Amino acid sequence: MASALESLATELIEHILSHLDGRMIALSSTSCARLAKVVSTSRKLQYKIELYIQGLSEDPQTEQTDLPAAVDALERYKRCWNELLFARAALRTFRFDEHHVYPAGRYLVDLSVEASMARLATIPDDGTELAWRELPMSAIGNNDRQYSTVGLQGLDMLIVLGVDSVTPDGLLWPKVSLLSAETFKPHPLVQQTVLKWPEAAGPVEDVQWEQMGLSGRSLAVTLQQCGTCVIWDYVSGEPLLVHRMEQKSRNWTLLSENTFCWTELTPEGDLVLFAHHLSDGSFHLTGKFAFPKVQHGVFIADVFMSTDDVDELLPAHKLDSRYRFVPSTTGLPYGHDEAPMSDTAVGITLTVMLHEHGNIGALGAREITYTFYTLRSTLLAKQADPERVTPWEEWGPKNTRCLRGETMCIRGCRVVHGSNINDEDNVTSVLSFTPALCRAAAQTKAPSLPRLARDLRGTPVLSPSVITKPAVFETPVHTSLPYLIAPKDDQTLNDEYVTIPRGSITWWEDGRACWTDLTTKENAIHLVQL
Repeated sequence: MASALESLATELIEHILSHLDGRMIALSSTSCARLAKVVSTSRKLQYKIELYIQGLSEDPQTEQTDLPAAVDALERYKRCWNELLFARAALRTFRFDEHHVYPAGRYLVDLSVEASMARLATIPDDGTELAWRELPMSAIGNNDRQYSTVGLQGLDMLIVLGVDSVTPDGLLWPKVSLLSAETFKPHPLVQQTVLKWPEAAGPVEDVQWEQMGLSGRSLAVTLQQCGTCVIWDYVSGEPLLVHRMEQKSRNWTLLSENTFCWTELTPEGDLVLFAHHLSDGSFHLTGKFAFPKVQHGVFIADVFMSTDDVDELLPAHKLDSRYRFVPSTTGLPYGHDEAPMSDTAVGITLTVMLHEHGNIGALGAREITYTFYTLRSTLLAKQADPERVTPWEEWGPKNTRCLRGETMCIRGCRVVHGSNINDEDNVTSVLSFTPALCRAAAQTKAPSLPRLARDLRGTPVLSPSVITKPAVFETPVHTSLPYLIAPKDDQTLNDEYVTIPRGSITWWEDGRACWTDLTTKENAIHLVQL
């Protein structure tokens, strides 16, 4: 192909290559000197390669602009996500009497009244005041929370759990209502506003929900009282699965539209992650993954899994797209029919209780949090023998990275990580597990890489992390999944930029960064439009 292209005009070569994805453009530049020169001097081709390296694609819902504007937008995205630097001019602060307000999607939610109503305000794009809207919640039994904000990001959907009917003996048939967060009326994307509770799940004594998950077109709900998980196609309203969750496996996540994961503690105290594929109305086990053993006397108090909540929402199912870039590690355009699922980071956070030496009882216990980061593709890969528990030594050291602290939020392969959440010493960091970005950082002198990639800011972490102290695990834990950590360069802070201060809790919504500062007594949310 190179010999045929060499005879063409530079403009024509650039036009032909522009129809390739970023990965193929970068590979084509290694075939001959002529293509290497065309690629290295074309701003358009460099832009497409940089999108691939950053693990991004343009969201087709956003208004397309000329190339210089697109390049500038990408640079702003990188400065925000890779460097935690935000334009001071875009910073807005909302102050409240009490700290009961938090952001979700393009809304602020007031939790001080959650027992009686859903109270939301759309975050204004200009300097106007907040306009609160209220949807009363009916009081049923001891339910103190009957709505979920999991659908606000991207879908602008308020999910309300209520009672459809009551049996003669007083049992309740639940229902799930899908409402527009703007109007509290039926959501415009769904065919059925009310999702009926399947008969196979049976009536319940209490409709208080324990956990909800949303991925692609799948919505999963588990109730506290019965532990039964129901999964619907929320667009069509059809139930996909009714599954009775064991008490030991209540912690779960929808890893993808058709993949359900949960963790269990074995009788011996070992932590195992189970991955199941959903098809034909039932779960099919695809793998079991063991985690490092904890020491005798160390108690695993909680396990929480987190991933990107909106990365599988197709353009047709998104009402709100506030930023022009979406995760797309495949290199193909977002929503492309032939594009495989983009990778995304997954965080498995362990909260353990460690008793201090010489102390007995809860007062002598010390709480420590570790998060194991991996890529979704690792957990989606079907094991040769799904019933066999894959030992930690076989999969963990190369495919995970264990860090002290916990996940604040995940966007594709980028993670906002907190070292000590709810602590004034908390340090917020952006970690990028984007495969192409990590390779670019590790091989900055490779001639096939674009010029932008050779000037990556941040520190690539390629050597293993070793967890030895405090003595939580039986043996030292070595993990080596590569990542890039954003630079901590206070010299770049000036009147033009602001960063997230130490001691902050951070939310990173689609198109916005939000934080609240724990080091001050001010009840405020700081928000930056990216």
